[in-house]
Amino acid sequence: MSGGSYSYVYARLSEECEDRMYDVEMDDLIKDLCEVLHDLEWWQSGDTSEETYRNTLTAFKKKWFKGDRSERLKRYIDEQVGMVRERLYTLIGEPYREDGEKYGSNENDAHEAYPRYL
Repeated sequence: MSGGSYSYVYARLSEECEDRMYDVEMDDLIKDLCEVLHDLEWWQSGDTSEETYRNTLTAFKKKWFKGDRSERLKRYIDEQVGMVRERLYTLIGEPYREDGEKYGSNENDAHEAYPRYL
């Protein structure tokens, strides 16, 4: 059995909050926090090593506590501009994303129908 020592709080938080914060930065924070909570739970349940948890925690802290927020926000801006560009290209008959896949070809496309809020 995997996890369980924290009652799968990472899964509940993910299900209830990921990509539902109406703020792209908070969506990202929740996703990253769920990864930390997952690795903590699995470590405490004996399903993974402390090293795995510590590596995930270090990456989280580096991104959210020591990083340059303006650089992170610039990445969000670029992501949003890219999504709008892709949608506009569909208006002129080029319904493909930059990765070459057609819109509607994967489960994430349902979320792409509406922009993530900054």
